[in-house]
Amino acid sequence: MFRVSLLVVFLFGAAILEVWGDATINHGMETRPWRWGIIAIGGLLLASYGFLVNCAPQFDPSLNLRKLLGVYAAVFAVVGSCWGMKSAAELMKIPAMRGVGIGLIVIGGILVQLAS
Repeated sequence: MFRVSLLVVFLFGAAILEVWGDATINHGMETRPWRWGIIAIGGLLLASYGFLVNCAPQFDPSLNLRKLLGVYAAVFAVVGSCWGMKSAAELMKIPAMRGVGIGLIVIGGILVQLAS
């Protein structure tokens, strides 16, 4: 149970770093005076995300890359959607579509995890 909890923390941490890094690079491309510094910080955040995702299997060796990425896609969809709604004030024209889309992605992640 501890390994699963730690893996979930790693995956959510990686998703937050990936979304944050992407948002930082996007901001850097719109900013004039410190453009390259901000883009470099975004790059470091994205590198941190990659490191964290690749460290996650160390805590659960039975989890292969296919299963890890299936679950990560579901976690990333949830984190990215929440980030977009809160930070970027992105709203869908049909709010139920966000729920349906995220739900399908999460179901896909669960199916990938359960598949042998």
